[in-house]
This record gives sequence, structure tokens and C-alpha cells, in this order.
Amino acid sequence: MSTPFLLLRLVHVGLGAFWFGAHLFVTFFLFPAMEEAGPESAKVGAGVMKRRFPQIIASFGLLTVLSGIWLLYRVSGGFESTYMRSGPGMGYSIGGGSAIVAFIIGMTIVRPNTMKAMRLGQEAAGSPNPQSLHVEAARLRAVAMKGGKVVSVLLIITVAAMALGRYLL
Repeated sequence: MSTPFLLLRLVHVGLGAFWFGAHLFVTFFLFPAMEEAGPESAKVGAGVMKRRFPQIIASFGLLTVLSGIWLLYRVSGGFESTYMRSGPGMGYSIGGGSAIVAFIIGMTIVRPNTMKAMRLGQEAAGSPNPQSLHVEAARLRAVAMKGGKVVSVLLIITVAAMALGRYLL
């Protein structure tokens, strides 16, 4: 194996592990805790935004998907049909397809609704009528949570397919 191939595989697995773990943490721990905290969660949201977490996680997801496509291209000999119909080819393709759909849902549903909810939470802090902003932020968070749970299932499928792909017959 060439050094660039090994380095790209390390990038793919490392960033993918971070993307997967961070997504599960945010969906099942951070968002529910922020929901319980109510208006005070705006401070946590501001801290997350200050650290550029949404941009970082989106970048890691994109780099994971792109490096995975390149790795599959390389290992399959240019998406050669015999390999793509093999157990590993199908396993990696299912995992990759699942990751691509997860990324698209994350970028079109989860991220925009989360970002809007965080902005509304921050606006509510200085608003004379914060209740309406909190209600709208809660609605947006609920949409993001539903999307986040779908993304979680897709990423679990992705991780399982990637972990088992080379062993499929």
C-alpha cells in the first residue's frame, strides 16, 4: 500500500469516527440537555458557535465522504463492476451511500434548523418578547432532532457496513 493511500485511509477513518461520535453526542446528549435547560441553553449554543463546531463537523463529514469515494474508487479499480458486485464492494457501497444521505440530511435539515434555533435563542435574551422566539426555536430544534435521529440511524448503518465490509462474501 502506498503512503498517500494509507494517509487518506487514516483521514477517512479518523474524521469519520469524529463525525459519528460527535453526531451521536449532540443528538442524544447535548440537544436533550439544552432542551431541558430552556432559555439558559442559549449560552451553551453561543459557546458551541464561538468554537465553530457546526463548520468543523460539516467539514469533517464532507472530507469523510469525499475520501471514502476516492478510497472506493481506488480499491475497486475505478468502480469496476466485478468488485462492486462482490461482498466488500456492496458493503462499502451501502455504507458510503448511507453516509452520503446522512450528510445531505444533516446539511439540509439538521444544520439549518439548529443554526436558526441557536440564533433565535440568542436574540430572545435581548428581546422584550422572548416567549415567541423561544417557541419558534423549540419548533426548529424539534425538526432538527427528528432529522438528527434519521442521520444517527444512517451513520450506524454506515459504521456497521464499513466495519464488516471486507468480511462479506
